[in-house]
Amino acid sequence: KLIIQPLVENAVIHGLEKKIGPGLIILEALKLDNNLIIRVFDDGVGMSEPWQKSKKKESNSVGLSNVHRRLELLYGESSGITVESTPGKGTTVTVIIPWISQEWK
Repeated sequence: KLIIQPLVENAVIHGLEKKIGPGLIILEALKLDNNLIIRVFDDGVGMSEPWQKSKKKESNSVGLSNVHRRLELLYGESSGITVESTPGKGTTVTVIIPWISQEWK
């Protein structure tokens, strides 16, 4: 919940609240190779400036930066988030987490 919630909240606040008309958020989770991939897509206003892992204090990137740092601390540098955005068309945030297989006992 501390990974997905901030991403959905960002999509609502920064993507859809500023959009005129209805909006859409899609959550997707899948196993790809040895990773868990989680995607949060919104068809909101998009970002005019790309998100960078190094941004720390800007209000629209604090949630993304916190999630990225938390993932790197928990799962190493092969994990984290990427952001693809087009102004006026929306944003997709992709989370990559190594797949850790556990047998249920």
